[in-house]
Amino acid sequence: LDWILDNKEWVLSGVSGVGIAIIVFTIEIIYRSRNKKQEQIKGIAQRYVDNLNSRTRYPGIIGLIESGVAQLSKNKHLIKVREIITQYSKPDPLPEWVFKYIKKKELLKFIKWQANNPINHSDYFNEEDFARLIERYKAL
Repeated sequence: LDWILDNKEWVLSGVSGVGIAIIVFTIEIIYRSRNKKQEQIKGIAQRYVDNLNSRTRYPGIIGLIESGVAQLSKNKHLIKVREIITQYSKPDPLPEWVFKYIKKKELLKFIKWQANNPINHSDYFNEEDFARLIERYKAL
């Protein structure tokens, strides 16, 4: 105890240095994590746009699933993908009538469900078919 009291300046400066290093390290991890998430979001949006440009894939929810949107963890990330897609002058993959049948906060969960089940392309042909698909989803 006497040694600590005699060397308190040295001990506290070392503890402060470690504390600052931990704070810097934590900020670095958060920054890298956010950048990685942004790259993932941009990559999904770019794949969607590329698929539309090649005309070999489907638009809408099917196109989002094919582009990897089911890998996202939050609805706000899905919304960001939509924003990026429209910035490329492409139509919004989620027409407003979709939200008559499912709440925005449930959309990613629904997309993940659809990604893990066989996709019947006819379920997305029109609003009536989509409404039936949502009923099957809600029945689970």
